[in-house]
Amino acid sequence: IRPPQRLSTERGHHRFVWDFRYAAPGGTRRELAIAAVDHNTATSPVGPFVHPGRYTVRLTADGVTMERWLDVRMDPRVVVSDADLRLQTDLSLACYRAYQRVQEIREALDAAVNRQADRREQLMALRGSGTPENPDILYESISAADPNDETVVGVQQKLLFMLNLLQAADARPTSQAEAAVRRLTAMVPLLEQRWAQQR
Repeated sequence: IRPPQRLSTERGHHRFVWDFRYAAPGGTRRELAIAAVDHNTATSPVGPFVHPGRYTVRLTADGVTMERWLDVRMDPRVVVSDADLRLQTDLSLACYRAYQRVQEIREALDAAVNRQADRREQLMALRGSGTPENPDILYESISAADPNDETVVGVQQKLLFMLNLLQAADARPTSQAEAAVRRLTAMVPLLEQRWAQQR
């Protein structure tokens, strides 16, 4: 696993690779890719890329804080319209935010399972077993299920799959991907409702 990178305190010019992604989704099993380089590969799954635009970078050292603008630009070799890239970002963030909300439900369910052993089976039926893993979009697929049969972990796994699929190419998401994201994000209020009935 790659250790955290630090900027040198020596005088002179230093290069640093900024991570232009949102934070990694919480509550997942962290994994290394098959092509991982020893001590130089980040674990997966990862958060979505930020959309090209202007961002504020804040650096604090010795109690002094400095802020500067940072312009994130698309690789000029990539040909994709801003509207298509915006759609990709919006759908990716919809998956990411839905995943985070479902993770909150899972954490609440885990706490309830620990407090109420007599209701374990009932609570686990909503939670599902295991932990979401980094999905393989080349060899795996997801399928729709009856909303009343979906589990929290199952929805998380599907949201991660769609997030990885959307982030795999700088291209307009397909209409099927858009429809899948709409169906999955619509599951979140249903899970919230089912969880509210369990409390």
